[in-house]
Amino acid sequence: FSIHQPSMKMLSLFDKIMLMAETRCVYFGTLDDSIPFFKGQGFPLPDRVNPADYYMSVLSSGTLDSRLALSEKMESAFKSGAEKDSTDIPLGKLEKDPSNAT
Repeated sequence: FSIHQPSMKMLSLFDKIMLMAETRCVYFGTLDDSIPFFKGQGFPLPDRVNPADYYMSVLSSGTLDSRLALSEKMESAFKSGAEKDSTDIPLGKLEKDPSNAT
């Protein structure tokens, strides 16, 4: 299931998060690893800000053209492993598979 812009308390309960923008998966991994990933893309997380709120703001601001360009750039960085990530599970195997339990 999905949760749109969860509270920090709810967000901290997840082992991994998936962030999508303009139909692209721009990040999949741990919340802790998302912070250096976004920083590496030029979006450092401000102090005392809920990461979900900040990521939604980053990924949904601007014109359609700028959002498409940003989502393409971030998807490319995510896929190429520009930052340390924990995406060793192919996206197609995310369904209930006991070997992928976290």
